[in-house]
Amino acid sequence: MGNKVSEGGFENGELRYTIATMLSTSIDEVEQPIMVMIFHELNHEYQQVIWMILFTFFIAIMFAGVVLWFMSKRITAPLREMSEIARHYAKGDFSNSVRYQSNDEIGQLAKSFTHMADELNDLETMRRQYISNVSHELRSPLTSIKGFIIALMDGTIPNNRHDYYYRLMKEETERMIKLVNDTLDMNQLEEGHHKLLKTNYNLTHQINTIIDKLEPHCTEKQLQIRLHTNRDYYVNADKERIEQVIVNLLHNAIQFSSSQSVVDIKLTEERPYVYVYIQDNGIGIEEKQLDLIWRRFFKVDEARSNKSGAGLGLAIVKSIIDLHETEIKVQTKPGEGTTFSFNLPLN
Repeated sequence: MGNKVSEGGFENGELRYTIATMLSTSIDEVEQPIMVMIFHELNHEYQQVIWMILFTFFIAIMFAGVVLWFMSKRITAPLREMSEIARHYAKGDFSNSVRYQSNDEIGQLAKSFTHMADELNDLETMRRQYISNVSHELRSPLTSIKGFIIALMDGTIPNNRHDYYYRLMKEETERMIKLVNDTLDMNQLEEGHHKLLKTNYNLTHQINTIIDKLEPHCTEKQLQIRLHTNRDYYVNADKERIEQVIVNLLHNAIQFSSSQSVVDIKLTEERPYVYVYIQDNGIGIEEKQLDLIWRRFFKVDEARSNKSGAGLGLAIVKSIIDLHETEIKVQTKPGEGTTFSFNLPLN
């Protein structure tokens, strides 16, 4: 039929392969000679090929298995280590860290894991410090109030001194209320539950009113608060929260200033903002602490300041300023005082 033939298969249990084609030349006067080649008895060669393929496949599987075993061991070893360390973290033990220095994905995960452990350790340290501080802050006034009440009940305190000790108990009670309110405010601000109620109001008048409210503190400390401005500034902000910011900053300035010193408040206009500067002449802040003062429960060196507190004031200030989408800055030098500054949009 003029078609080339190339066929193979098993016939009667024997492997055969047949090739046939027409030739273009004549042979012994045959006009259309055909060449046919039949390969038979190929079973042995077929089995050899099959065994070679199987053997090669087996070697490849073995090699791949060894490679995968080493790779999986290298990958899973740090994962197992992280899993074990995570159990220690769950129990509050942050002493261990993942020792994996590669720059691959597992290495990045290990670095993130170590960073998470450091942050958790910091949070745990602050939590313990906060519990200790709050316990101390609450225990001291409660102990004082209890002692005053017992003294009043058994008649130890004379009648002409009752008003004095009632005033002391009132101050201690207000101190505890402030601590509780600061803690609640901090939680609300961090959890995003508080929404700003911005209004247009007179910032200069607000600061003057705050200075009047703080006059008893200034008298007790024998210092003066001075406001430097030549005009009224009207801003658009949450009046109640900005008052909280200014009060906290002034409390800090009063607390860390020496007696018979001055706290200066300056207002300057750089449109579209008014900048507020609160400067004291106190003990200052060390440079290494500047990034830490905004953290919850962080307190400067109590040995230097000789002051107590839960360390929530500046954290609340930072949260409120962040909600106003502005920035608070600090300039300080140990022994020479500190200046806090922030800006608000003009009305």
